[in-house]
Amino acid sequence: MTRHFTASAVILADDHVLLLNSAKGDGWIYPGGHVEPGEDLAQAALREVREEVGLRVELIAERRFSHPRIEEVLLPFTIMDVAVSDNRIGRHRHLDAVYAARPLTTNVVLDAAEAQGYRWVPVDDVASLPVPAELPDLIAAVAEYAASITS
Repeated sequence: MTRHFTASAVILADDHVLLLNSAKGDGWIYPGGHVEPGEDLAQAALREVREEVGLRVELIAERRFSHPRIEEVLLPFTIMDVAVSDNRIGRHRHLDAVYAARPLTTNVVLDAAEAQGYRWVPVDDVASLPVPAELPDLIAAVAEYAASITS
């Protein structure tokens, strides 16, 4: 089965998460998309957020190794292997690098091709929306992780 590398960001602010009402019929999701040639995973996540919601964000990640001779790529919170389907490609899989992020700007500007609306949802209320089954647990875990390394 075809696999694509994707990168995304769970954007957290004041115990809320930014969710998009997907224009593709996926319910409420966080911003993300395909990694383009020449991008690393972190660059792709930042670009996808800018394109889909118009925000600049800071990725929240532990730095586990640095050296003057290398350029570090921030580690995602997790990498998920997810089955997806769309009209153009059909059934395939996404290897999605999911980052924790916090907004540096606040003016959300949606890409209408990606989302029909957005909400800042309390992390504890994510399960009350039509979301993919794994989303409430994933967002709760990302929020706990982000709090642990920023406090």
